[in-house]
Amino acid sequence: MSIPRTLPVRFEPLPGEALDSWFEALAHRLHTPLGELLPQLGLPRPQHRKRTQDIPVEWTVMLRPHEIEIIAAVTRIAPETLAGMTLAAYDGRAVFIDPVTRHVKRRLLWGRGRGSRYCPACLTESDARWKIIWRLGWSFACLRHRCLLADACPACGRVQRDHPHPRGLPVHPGSCSHPGTVERSLPQRVRGDRRPRCGADLREAPVLALPEGHPALAAQQLVLDLIDSGTASFGTYANHPVPAAQALADIRAIAGRAMSDTSTGELTRHLPADLLSAYRQARDHEPVPRGPARADVRPGFMAPSRAAVAAAGVMSAAEILTAADIRQAARRMRWLTTEARERGATVTASTLGHWGRGTSPVLLGTQLISLEEDFRPSDRLRYRTASRLPSYPDRSGDRADRLSRSTPSLLWPTWAARLSPGGTWDRFLRPAFSACVLITGTRIEIDDAATELGDAIDPHNISRILQVLEDTPSWPQITAALSRLADHLAQNPPPIDYWRRRSLDYTGVLPDEQWDDICRTTGAFRGHGRKAALARAYLFGRLSGLPCEAAPGIAVPRDNDFRNGIAAFVTTRFPQLADALDEAGQDFLARHGVTGEPTVWQPPLDLIVDLDLPGPDPRQVDISELHRLLLAGQSPSKAAAELGTTLAVVRCLLDETPAPARQVAKGEGRLAGPRTAMIKKIDKDDLARLHSEENLSFAQIAEQFGTSRHVIQQLIHHYEIPVTHHGRRFKVIISREWLHEQHIVHGRTLIELAKIKGISPAAMNRWAKIHNIQTRRFGVHTHHPDLRGNLDAVPELLRPALTGPASWKRLRVLAELPGHPDIASAAEALSLHPATVWHYLDRLEKELSGELVLRAGKRRRTTTPTAFGGQVIQAVRDLEHTAADREGSPRIVRPAAPTTR
Repeated sequence: MSIPRTLPVRFEPLPGEALDSWFEALAHRLHTPLGELLPQLGLPRPQHRKRTQDIPVEWTVMLRPHEIEIIAAVTRIAPETLAGMTLAAYDGRAVFIDPVTRHVKRRLLWGRGRGSRYCPACLTESDARWKIIWRLGWSFACLRHRCLLADACPACGRVQRDHPHPRGLPVHPGSCSHPGTVERSLPQRVRGDRRPRCGADLREAPVLALPEGHPALAAQQLVLDLIDSGTASFGTYANHPVPAAQALADIRAIAGRAMSDTSTGELTRHLPADLLSAYRQARDHEPVPRGPARADVRPGFMAPSRAAVAAAGVMSAAEILTAADIRQAARRMRWLTTEARERGATVTASTLGHWGRGTSPVLLGTQLISLEEDFRPSDRLRYRTASRLPSYPDRSGDRADRLSRSTPSLLWPTWAARLSPGGTWDRFLRPAFSACVLITGTRIEIDDAATELGDAIDPHNISRILQVLEDTPSWPQITAALSRLADHLAQNPPPIDYWRRRSLDYTGVLPDEQWDDICRTTGAFRGHGRKAALARAYLFGRLSGLPCEAAPGIAVPRDNDFRNGIAAFVTTRFPQLADALDEAGQDFLARHGVTGEPTVWQPPLDLIVDLDLPGPDPRQVDISELHRLLLAGQSPSKAAAELGTTLAVVRCLLDETPAPARQVAKGEGRLAGPRTAMIKKIDKDDLARLHSEENLSFAQIAEQFGTSRHVIQQLIHHYEIPVTHHGRRFKVIISREWLHEQHIVHGRTLIELAKIKGISPAAMNRWAKIHNIQTRRFGVHTHHPDLRGNLDAVPELLRPALTGPASWKRLRVLAELPGHPDIASAAEALSLHPATVWHYLDRLEKELSGELVLRAGKRRRTTTPTAFGGQVIQAVRDLEHTAADREGSPRIVRPAAPTTR
């Protein structure tokens, strides 16, 4: 490559000068046409597009590396200075340039490859030197002279710098070089060019002067600072900085929306009087050939050709984006979103992407918050409008999968206590909160979320709870906490895979033998079958994250008493028992191939430390003071009141840090926990001697060892020592296996069994208590009268439903439903409330594991039985007819009295 010789004159460009302006000034300094100078700079003559179809070279947009090298060698100007004189210096920040064609991509940002605005005062001061910044679509005002830039020639009305200067004409800086319609004093005929030139003095163009502090000047300063820095960190971007190109795309999107047909009227109310007048003139302007286009042609889509239009659009965007935070910006944006609907605009969460391409997450978050008032509670969670940066729900499903594995079916107790506004429906909040976490930022539906979390709550109840929470003053803070929690879990998976935990088979969790061993080693009160069931259900819930009532193999009614028993079990655990249960839980997990996971885990409450949530902070409670109150005999509820917190918080703390075992005086009540070290010293031989030979009672032995009589009773049963009562031996020894088989399996009453063994019913009842066998009561509301002690006569189909009180009554109500037009009519005929009938159907379907009546809708039932329901009804009727044949008359069991809500 040959390099032309160095120019005889060194001519320095001005700071910020455009390359074509420097070429023209250099040609003027050398008194030569531009066409003679360019070959000396190593730039070839561009071929005419009409003749060759080649794209003309536009050096002001971008120079090739070899072109920079040649020009630098000829002019002795630094290569970096030459590169900074082209639009390539702003590539990726204020414009996007195609490196192959060297064309500005006008559809991205406000790209303007040709044409330029200008400041007449700057041209006067600099001998008509042109600034490269004027060629950007983002330039609309001169900060030095506080005025709008001129759009075109004051004489012919044409845009300047849309084509290179004619090569054969001498350069006259500051004059319009467009072909004119009137001859002027400049030389017009050079090298065959017969077209007259306009020649108007651009330095005399009129412009709109702006006072100091004008919002248009502030908007221009904001844009120029943004372009220079390359990063947006002002206003709404303070906490979420973005590249300059994204911030300019946001400004372009808002400006285009503000200048649309539906918003123009509202925009004019946001403009100062002087700029409003210029804006209206721009909209009414009739364009001339090669002049600025009308302002109402696709406003904001491409760079506005009028400075007043660009100023109006950028001002409207700057007013929003310079807000102190994203929520304040959303309030300022409402005239473009929610209020725009009244003017006929279509604005929904799904149409926000139509505002423009390449916008930032900050703009999307601002748009979503501005629509927040129109969202349903679940939509606020999906779009995370209470988070620091709202966004669209994840479409890939990855977030939903991560949250499903990271969220228990019941939200962690400390988090639920912190979020709960209180009320009698607290037990529904934990599963509802977990469902809320799962739908936050995802596209999963509420029904699917409930199923994914193990059906711990009905989807209808989730919706109802969300509606109730929305009406509370703390709803914005609650949604913010849920959003933070969901984001934390999605980004930082916990050490427990709750989806796998829910999928395990918990049939063998904490068997009776293991519970007995725990009670012996820790000195815990073994209790009857109910105590073991509570411990088993508690451990199930602790491991699985599911409700304790869902534990398998629980032979006691799962009602309010059961839930209260679980709560009491949590508050009365002592550290040794808690550790033993956790160890049993780890053994169970290991048997199912789950290793390396803690028994329980919860995310840190530090995530929501700055939120004003309705529930008290558990960390503010002095745990040592709580333990002291409990050891002094205070109940958990009274301790909560004295500590200024809630019972739910006390239970959470005791679940994490159990209180030490409390020793009480004789006659004060049941012990909270024995002395474990002393219990381990009780030997079988010593116990047999004290009880069998010395005829000491359980209480007397317990007093000697400093423990409770219940522990002594359990040890005697474990060691299989013959039992005496108050110094007397029992005449008849009843084994636990025989009593369990006769009473539980075959359903014989204790009275019948006492007659068989020849002892009193009270003695048989004592044996049931000694062996921790739950007694069963039979009656008209439990089983059919003729089935007492004869459950073998019951069909296998009905046996799962014959548990708990009123079981036969529920079956009879089901059998009476056919023949009634609806549930309400059937309930009235049976003297029941419709809700009671629905409750009976729910329980029967759960016990029998099948749908009994057809559904008319999502939450509506009919009286028409399903095929399975017909089989159950027929079995009930056959059983009733069999009993009636035995007595000679039919037996109808109906409810005795109506119930009320």
